[in-house]
Amino acid sequence: MAHLVFFHNDYPLLLENLPGGGAERVLFHVANQCAQHGHKVSIIARGERGYQINDKLTIHSMGGEFNLAKGSAIAQELKPDVLIATSRGDIVEACVPAQYSFKRFVWFHEICFKNSFSSPETLNANADGFIYISKSQRKYLELKGLDHEKGCVIYNAFNIDIFYPRPVQRSNNRIVYVGALVAEKGLDLLIEAFLLVKKSFPDVELHLFGSEEMWGRAPLYSLRRHEYEMQSIFLRGHTSQKQLAEEFSYATVSVLPTLRSIIDEGLGMAAIEAQGCGCPIIVSDSGGLPEAIDEDKSGFITRNENPHELANKICLFLKFPELRKEFGLNGVKFVQSKFHPEDRYRHLMAHIGVS
Repeated sequence: MAHLVFFHNDYPLLLENLPGGGAERVLFHVANQCAQHGHKVSIIARGERGYQINDKLTIHSMGGEFNLAKGSAIAQELKPDVLIATSRGDIVEACVPAQYSFKRFVWFHEICFKNSFSSPETLNANADGFIYISKSQRKYLELKGLDHEKGCVIYNAFNIDIFYPRPVQRSNNRIVYVGALVAEKGLDLLIEAFLLVKKSFPDVELHLFGSEEMWGRAPLYSLRRHEYEMQSIFLRGHTSQKQLAEEFSYATVSVLPTLRSIIDEGLGMAAIEAQGCGCPIIVSDSGGLPEAIDEDKSGFITRNENPHELANKICLFLKFPELRKEFGLNGVKFVQSKFHPEDRYRHLMAHIGVS
């Protein structure tokens, strides 16, 4: 069995705040899965304190702020067989093997090279390999200069023990959004589309799960909570993964309208998790989001950042219960075949050379 060290980027990994962002949920799920297979696993991350999860999995804190020097020192002391840096390329530069040899990989979660804090030339020279979470992400980053031979697409997997269909009656008037409450995620577009939908379906509700804090932003949406509630828009804040699964199982449709004109999604875990619970999905064409659904079978893709187009697609699920049922069943089959955790584990071990 190998000792695997995951060195997380500058977003905090706090167990009390999980699910947090998609990258944090995926990181913890992968680390825990590797530990369950018998590997010793360490996570280096921001946080006020570390955690001993079990005898195989430990979270080491580098303090309240991202500290590359401190984190690198912890990594050297741990003496891993493999180090996997999440998104930040400067981690593999700082964690240079000294008295012993270990392999170094960069696991990209974003389609944005500037957040890697490195250059393609430096990464190609220092990293043993690259892990991409979507074909779209791989294409973009290799166009920036990353070595094609070192890369591999390994789709994020969802937690099948949490995100599965519940035997409940699905609502006919409940739209959900899960993610950071920021404009780049298409919140203003969604709210505008929702108000258009409400003209035809007066009793429809929009439930927003997440917060501005997830991206370190000021609470611009949260400050308008009372105003939004008057329009049947409810800010639900952070919630557990189990509660999210129950919401997905009850919702009419889940929407992820990220603005492609501003950012590109790496993949979109919330879309996968929603389908795992049998919830129809609508996504934008931002980055890898289209790869997260089975288009026109488990969900729809919007391509124009147009509130009327988004509203029309939402109305289809509100109007036709048989469409909700058909897309929901298709979604469960789709994500279980494409994003199963055991498939992800096998592909990851093969790429990093661990048996």
